[in-house]
Amino acid sequence: MVTPSERQELLAELNTLAVRDLVGVWRRALIADVDFAKFILDAFPQIATSYANVSADLAVEWYQESGRDGSAYRAKAAPPPPTVQLQESAAWALGSQGDAALARLTGTMQRAVFSAARDTIADNATAEPGVRWARHASANACAFCRMMAIRSLDGTFYGSEAHAQRRGKNQVEDKYHDHCHCMPVEIRRGATYRPPAYVEDWNEQYKTARKDAESGDSLKILAAWRQLDDHVH
Repeated sequence: MVTPSERQELLAELNTLAVRDLVGVWRRALIADVDFAKFILDAFPQIATSYANVSADLAVEWYQESGRDGSAYRAKAAPPPPTVQLQESAAWALGSQGDAALARLTGTMQRAVFSAARDTIADNATAEPGVRWARHASANACAFCRMMAIRSLDGTFYGSEAHAQRRGKNQVEDKYHDHCHCMPVEIRRGATYRPPAYVEDWNEQYKTARKDAESGDSLKILAAWRQLDDHVH
């Protein structure tokens, strides 16, 4: 069975291919006799949708493999983001110029690719009775993602997508950002999830940040945690 870290690696490779295609289109648009913005706004949703569909199909395979033999549940792929949404994201990216605009666009592409798999896992975990899921973050995750991932340490996993959106006092939305490689990991009946060893270190960081923040407010703790990161780096 494909491990959570291997899932992240596979999606990262898929995203590399998507970004390669995107950069190729970007370069052609720069030298072609076309309306550059319109060309990108038309092309971006097509590329993103194509790779998002592959990402969702991979997630269906992973979900099915994680079930017990004989399970009657059949996972379904989440739909790709609406074309209008992708065009709006591309328009936001083009609000910047040159390399900065391309960097924004590749970040948006990465989110579309990863979110297709995330949504597929979360949607099926919500639809299948008795399934929970945990947020699996990379070892180099940002403070926000670390805060979301440490929840799995005490065994209180997400019971539904709605439940996963909030954590703590003055609640912080558990969303995914551009360049985020976090993945939801389904915990189906009879299965367990053991978070990576580095999550224990994050829990100690969280305790330090909470102490520095002198508050149980999640937003203040997150700000203190980011300050700790700044001191380290």
